[in-house]
Amino acid sequence: MMAHRIDTFDIVKGIGILLMIIGHSTGKIPYLRDFIFSFHMPLFFLVSGYFFKPLSWKDLLLKNSKRLLVPYLFTAFIITLYMLIYAWCQHHNVADVVLTRMRAIALGSGAPRVFGM
Repeated sequence: MMAHRIDTFDIVKGIGILLMIIGHSTGKIPYLRDFIFSFHMPLFFLVSGYFFKPLSWKDLLLKNSKRLLVPYLFTAFIITLYMLIYAWCQHHNVADVVLTRMRAIALGSGAPRVFGM
């Protein structure tokens, strides 16, 4: 059975997403950015909290690892593979790339500038 969607929440989430994009694009208008940043994340938390369903720790870990960890590790693997190929082609130290990427993946810190990319 498919749950009925509440259009109001979809609209509020859409407005929140647009505000997030505007807020991150307003480097020259700090007052607008600060205003948007003052409420756009709490808005997402409130909307998400409305749909919260308690789960056991086991179910929560299984659900989130499949939904979040698998895509994260897949993307990290693709980026690392690209960076290794680039490092090898440019005659950079591949071991440094591997160590830097492993640290970045473990800390969730994105793709550091290993060799000025």
